[in-house]
Amino acid sequence: MKFLIFFVLITVVSVSAGYDVKNKEDLDRARKECIQELKVPGGLVDEYRKKIYKFEGVTPCYIKCVFSRLGLFDDAIGFQTNYYLAQIGKGEGVRDGVTGCFDNSGTDTCAWAYKGFVCFFKNGFLPDGF
Repeated sequence: MKFLIFFVLITVVSVSAGYDVKNKEDLDRARKECIQELKVPGGLVDEYRKKIYKFEGVTPCYIKCVFSRLGLFDDAIGFQTNYYLAQIGKGEGVRDGVTGCFDNSGTDTCAWAYKGFVCFFKNGFLPDGF
């Protein structure tokens, strides 16, 4: 039991030392920057506002861009598990569910991020506001 408490404490300290949980303003800024950077057409932006994210056009790369700007996704390794868990605030109890959403097969990082996003959405593992 002492080891478990120590492990949890170390995990919380290491996560908080390397990642600051983002807020709604951070998310809004990331979205705006990604829309501009990727030149997302207005019709897709309207769909995003309605929570419609089809695997077409720039949508997968938009998803990756937002997660990357929030510090939750890295092109080399995919989702940053500890940072992601800190961001969603659901604790270690959902680690297996979250990591079960990671599909880093292939070389398309936009597809990695998109597939993870869809799984998070279906399983209730998205950060607040997404």
